[in-house]
Amino acid sequence: EEDEEDEEDEEGANPAAAAAGSKGGLAGVKKSNKLLREEINQHQKDLSDLKESDPEFFKYLQEEDADLLEFDESEGEEEDDDEDEDEDDEDDEDDEEEGEKTRSVGKKKGGKKGSGADRKSKSQRMLSSAMVQKLCERAGSGDALGAARNLFRAYRAAAHYGDEDGDEEAGVKLASSAAFHSLVTFVLEESDTILRGLLGHAPAGHPDEARLFKPHQQSRWRKVEPLAKSFLGNTLHLLGQLTDADMSRFLLARLNASVPFLSQFERLTRKTLKTVLQLFGSGEPALRVQSILLIRNMAAVLPPPTLERAAKGVYRQFAANAKFVNKDSIEHVFFMSTCVSEIYGLDQQQAYPLAFTYIRQLASLLRGALTNKSKEAFRAVYCWQYVNCLECWVRVLSAHAKDETAALRPLVYPVAQVALGAARLLPSARYAPLRLRLIRVLNGLSAATGHFVPVAPLLLELLGFSELNKTPQQTKSRAPDFSLVLRVAKQELRSPAVQEVIVEGALQLLTEHLNQWAYSPAFPELAHVPSRDLRRFCKATQVSRFRKAARSVVDAAERNADWIARKRDNVDFAPKDTDRIRGFLAAERDGKKAPLEKLAEQLRVKERQRIAANQATDVLLSSGNAPGGGGGGGGRGGD
Repeated sequence: EEDEEDEEDEEGANPAAAAAGSKGGLAGVKKSNKLLREEINQHQKDLSDLKESDPEFFKYLQEEDADLLEFDESEGEEEDDDEDEDEDDEDDEDDEEEGEKTRSVGKKKGGKKGSGADRKSKSQRMLSSAMVQKLCERAGSGDALGAARNLFRAYRAAAHYGDEDGDEEAGVKLASSAAFHSLVTFVLEESDTILRGLLGHAPAGHPDEARLFKPHQQSRWRKVEPLAKSFLGNTLHLLGQLTDADMSRFLLARLNASVPFLSQFERLTRKTLKTVLQLFGSGEPALRVQSILLIRNMAAVLPPPTLERAAKGVYRQFAANAKFVNKDSIEHVFFMSTCVSEIYGLDQQQAYPLAFTYIRQLASLLRGALTNKSKEAFRAVYCWQYVNCLECWVRVLSAHAKDETAALRPLVYPVAQVALGAARLLPSARYAPLRLRLIRVLNGLSAATGHFVPVAPLLLELLGFSELNKTPQQTKSRAPDFSLVLRVAKQELRSPAVQEVIVEGALQLLTEHLNQWAYSPAFPELAHVPSRDLRRFCKATQVSRFRKAARSVVDAAERNADWIARKRDNVDFAPKDTDRIRGFLAAERDGKKAPLEKLAEQLRVKERQRIAANQATDVLLSSGNAPGGGGGGGGRGGD
């Protein structure tokens, strides 16, 4: 009661302002009524001209949309008058509308006998190619609401072409495949322009402008909303029926342009996202590209929880496709992991709880393997799905956790711990491909985020396995592609080619790790243990080539340590001065003047050449141009 008295006091205190506001509102209503009457007169004139210029199309409108031709100016005036009625009049009108609805329902119930004949007559109304062209011409400008309504009604018939009772429900039927093709192509290409035109907006000139468009905030949205919903729903239905990949790509590309219109249709958004996610996981490469573009646009433009659903769906599709890896699927798996990284980088605040949940699942599987020590638990970790998912999260953090203030930054440490634990789960030389693979992504994570990841003990342990210190057995078999395997057979460990890939890969990754901290004041202490263990490896190995490669790493590390020791003797700050430590040797780092840089670059180039040679050999063998079983470095390393 006190609030009501306060409101009455406020209204009484300022009667002049209230009167001015009512006058301004009345003037606005009169102005809008005048504009509406002008539009009504112009519309009636266009309908009159249509009867003379195109009697065939006018006859079609009489059959399909008689309400459009019976349009009366008094309808618009009545609508304007209804807006000015008081609450009592509105209640009376509501009661009358309910009565009309009841009577219309009664008519429908009583007219069941005639409904079959009506449906049959409607199904016989054919749309020829010429009629489709006239429909498109009338609706193409986006000015006539009735023409657009007829166009989308015909599009519904095309989208449900072949469905049971699909054409009858739409009231029209396409006469030929040419009419179907021209209608569908035109609507998909021009739908966004038509809908924006009906809302009084010109076509978007830039993709960013299209994404920022808010159709539900436009004054004419209530009239255009049914058309937008019809187009989106029928397009989604058509997408589920298509079998041609090119047509599906085209449809996804055009649907991408109409994403802002999905913002008011939560159910359609959910169904669209589900359908596109299925195409993303099972489609051909070009179809996957269009799918992820549409998914990303939906996640970035549409309101919550679209982003959360998109992030969950993309990762689940990736995990489902990451169970097996071969030379045909490896690019597909890598592409999907890149897409996961892209989606989770859109909004890190929303992505963090999802990423945390999935990383915790990986940690739980690792903990189960460490606790149970059973074959099933080990297989749950040492499988392609686990490794690919772990690499995916390393890639996500490497891309989006570089900044200290990034929301995903706290996940760097747990992901690194899980990867280190998985790499040392089974300390055997047979799992060298898996260990080298995980160490490679950890080096990338360390370089991207600036966190120190202790991978040197894993590499030195690998070089210390007894299988690599024995004299290789002469064989012509090629080493397997380590990017496609997680372990090697026991007999393959004595192969010169396999030993070469393991030893050179370990030395290259160790050099890469040391080179990341080549400008740190702590480098002499960091390089001490690796240098000591590499000297032991030089004494233990029976292969002179491996001995020479290890000594080159030791020499470069010692020269770099001496260089750092001389530089840090001249500084005047303590280890606690973190800001000044970050700037230590900043100019030398930019110029890459560390003694270890040269060797690290040489080993990177050699690794790339080895991978390229292996791929070239695979091509030759698969094409039949390389007879025999030799290839790659199968016969090398006999000393």
